[in-house]
Amino acid sequence: MTHIDTVALASWSALTAICMIVVGFVYIRFTGHKKNEPSPS
Repeated sequence: MTHIDTVALASWSALTAICMIVVGFVYIRFTGHKKNEPSPS
């Protein structure tokens, strides 16, 4: 494996991890906000 391949793999891994964290954070915030809304009854 060359140095460029290592850098590319690390970049893709970091990018994937960041995307997963952002998506999960937004999903938790959205569902949590929705659950915390007072019921109309």
